[in-house]
This record gives sequence, structure tokens and C-alpha cells, in this order.
Amino acid sequence: MACRTSQARQRNLPPTLLTFLRAAFGIFTIYQNMMYSKVVKTDLESLVLGVLGSGPMHGYGIVRQIKGESELLKVGESQLYPVLRRLEERGWIAGSWEIQDGRPARKVYTLTEEGTRALAKRRKEFDAYSRHLRGLFGLPEAP
Repeated sequence: MACRTSQARQRNLPPTLLTFLRAAFGIFTIYQNMMYSKVVKTDLESLVLGVLGSGPMHGYGIVRQIKGESELLKVGESQLYPVLRRLEERGWIAGSWEIQDGRPARKVYTLTEEGTRALAKRRKEFDAYSRHLRGLFGLPEAP
């Protein structure tokens, strides 16, 4: 990191931007490695709520949605199921078993009314956070 900092100083970047870049790099590293910390648990809860906001889904489908095409976010089923249990205990999601022909039953999760309210709150918080970051980066307001 010292190398990058000295290179950035040579480019005359303001100290606040350097601090922000260090923080952004740290956040990216956490997601890259998917360290299972309190912050990541909270983020994973938000991601699960966001995915279920588009409709019912089983655990493997949730993992695939979070990973997306780029697989920038790395999350495994072993990290997901404790979060699903916690969200179920809070009453934010509900799970029901779906019988499949010739294959094992799978649990499908849906967002409850409480979960919908929690998702709306988290979307609002994320919007404020992303607007702040866009301002720090000097990017235009998102449409």
C-alpha cells in the first residue's frame, strides 16, 4: 500500500481522495475475499432481500443471482444458509418446501411484508450511501 500511496502523492492527489481510495480498496478486498465479518453479514442480508424482492427463489438461485455474470461478489451456500435462517427468524422471509418430480424437494424463499419494509429501508440507506460516494468521486448523480 505504501507504494501506491507514494505514487498517488506524486500525482498530487488530495489527501481526502487518498483516504477514500484506501477505504474503497479495503471494501473491495473484503468483498473479493468474502471475509465473513459483521459488515459482510449485513451486506449479505441486504443482497438476499434485494434478490427476493424480484420474486421467490431457492438458495442456489439466490447465490447465482448475487454472483451475477462477473462473479465479482463471491458468496457460497455455506455463507448463505445462516443468513436465510436469521432472516426467517426475524420474519422478513418465509420458506416453503417445493416438491420436484424425480429430484429432491427444495426450499423456496419469499419476502414477507416485514421483509419488504426492511428492503425499502435498506434501499434508501444504500441510495444515500451511493450518492455520497458518487459525490466524493466527482461523478454525476445517477438517474
